[in-house]
Amino acid sequence: MMEDDKKIFIKDLRKQISVHNCFVIMDKEIRVSKNGKKYIEMTLGDKTGTMVARKFGSFNDTKEGANLEIQELFGKIELGIVHKISGKIEEFPENSGKFNMVVMKIQKTKNFNIEDYQPEAQTNRNLNIKYVKDQVSFMKDEVFKNLVCCFMESEYWENFTTSPAAMRHHHNYNSGNLEHSVNVMKICNTMNHCYKDLNKDLLSTGALLHDMGKIKTYTLDKTMVTMTPEGETFGHLYLSSKLLEDLFLRYHAMNGEPFPQEHKDALMHLILSHHGDVTNGWGSVVNPNTPEAIVLHYADLLDSRAKGKLQEQ
Repeated sequence: MMEDDKKIFIKDLRKQISVHNCFVIMDKEIRVSKNGKKYIEMTLGDKTGTMVARKFGSFNDTKEGANLEIQELFGKIELGIVHKISGKIEEFPENSGKFNMVVMKIQKTKNFNIEDYQPEAQTNRNLNIKYVKDQVSFMKDEVFKNLVCCFMESEYWENFTTSPAAMRHHHNYNSGNLEHSVNVMKICNTMNHCYKDLNKDLLSTGALLHDMGKIKTYTLDKTMVTMTPEGETFGHLYLSSKLLEDLFLRYHAMNGEPFPQEHKDALMHLILSHHGDVTNGWGSVVNPNTPEAIVLHYADLLDSRAKGKLQEQ
């Protein structure tokens, strides 16, 4: 069965045998098969998700000829650009439940609807903002409450509520960072009900602010998320800590007194440790050493992992 003209989204490709449709190229890499022939592995995307695709050279050509063909095609494929692709959907490895595309033909096109390639948040942005405001209104610690108010009244807030949380793995779309942060807040609130001795306001503040540096780490172009030079150089944990230091200064200016050192240390520890043990290679500066830091780490990990798996489906 060949599909043409009508846009078929990636989430609907599982049962298609053949496809002739448009996709944005999000990533590309030349790989070498067991027989020594090169092939191109790509990540295709649209607003519903991503899929791995592979383009092989001519099977009846020599290894040198096929490799030259692949090398030339690789140079013509542009990241972030929509291409019209003909191919077949296969399950690989067999019986794995993982689907990818074997590409027969690929070429750039201008005949597409840009909205089909702009990933959408799964929850309502305004409802997520309302949730944050409600949680702030419940805070009893005026120090953390005023700090979050400084954040929401700053120029950072608009960017925070519209920025993506990642390039590909989870919440990689407009308002994804807000959605992820709200989810982490909700998980932390559940843990607050389990353990009454947790510092609820510290945990809520850390959950909201833990990834705020991503507003300077990623940028959302028309069709894909890319990393900024700052993001490549420093990473979002460092950038989050720098923004937090700036919020401390704004708190001082707004309240006429410095942000308390005890609050500062507790909150900064959450930011710098939320990726877990320093030996896991995920970028934490310090191990999570407080109950709140441990809860935040696993809440962040749970939401990102669960969302990542859901986006793969």
